[in-house]
Amino acid sequence: MKIAKKPTHQLRKTAVMRMAKYFKSRVLVPLLLLIFFFLDGVMAMIMPGFVGDGAFRMDSTCLLMAFVLFALNLEDLLPLYVAGFVIGFLYDLYYTEILGINLFLFPLVVYVTQQVKPHLPVNLYASWLWTVFIQAVYAQLAYFVFRMLGVNFSSYGAFLVTIFTPSLLLNGFLAFLFIWLLGHISRWIEAD
Repeated sequence: MKIAKKPTHQLRKTAVMRMAKYFKSRVLVPLLLLIFFFLDGVMAMIMPGFVGDGAFRMDSTCLLMAFVLFALNLEDLLPLYVAGFVIGFLYDLYYTEILGINLFLFPLVVYVTQQVKPHLPVNLYASWLWTVFIQAVYAQLAYFVFRMLGVNFSSYGAFLVTIFTPSLLLNGFLAFLFIWLLGHISRWIEAD
């Protein structure tokens, strides 16, 4: 009795498809997150020119949005956890200059999003609301951590009016753009 073998061209095709999927999820996703890391820096340099007299400050959280949206749209989250620790460490070194805040918050955001994902409907508005909610919680946590460490000396009311609200408006608008963009990229990554 002969056992039927798959033709070699089919084996090669499936191997190439597996390698492409591995590359897209394990290499391309962290590279895209690194691009969002640098985009946050670019936005930090550009935004003061748009705000005006300096009474208000808009902080973009493009990288945080990318983590949330990839966690909502991708099945394989291991690259997000690893990138969360590595890029969180770099983010703390480069932007916040206090080690440990984003190093643990980025993977925590991925974990919490993973736990909430089965309870969210998959649509634009649910993704947008979850992204804005995570940004609001992240900004509050960052404020209180900086306040405890003595880095931030502004009152909570001043923080809400001058930083939190303008930043949330900016990031809420950017979230609509990134939901569309990262949704398409995620579907391409997940495609066989």
